[in-house]
Amino acid sequence: MPTQIGIENSTVMVFLAITPAGLADALRAAKPHDFVWCGSDAITEGEYAALKRQNLSRFIYELSDRHLAGC
Repeated sequence: MPTQIGIENSTVMVFLAITPAGLADALRAAKPHDFVWCGSDAITEGEYAALKRQNLSRFIYELSDRHLAGC
């Protein structure tokens, strides 16, 4: 009989990081079953590949608002 793997009665968090510091905080706070999403402005493609974390996803575009950031 197949074993079903799940996280019943548990809260799953999704962290959205838009800066390198925010990503570092999110990675420290995330539990193994949580997800961390970030933009290309939070981590380089090379750094992302080196981390090899299954719960980390990187968007190919920046998430910061350059207009609000004054850039």
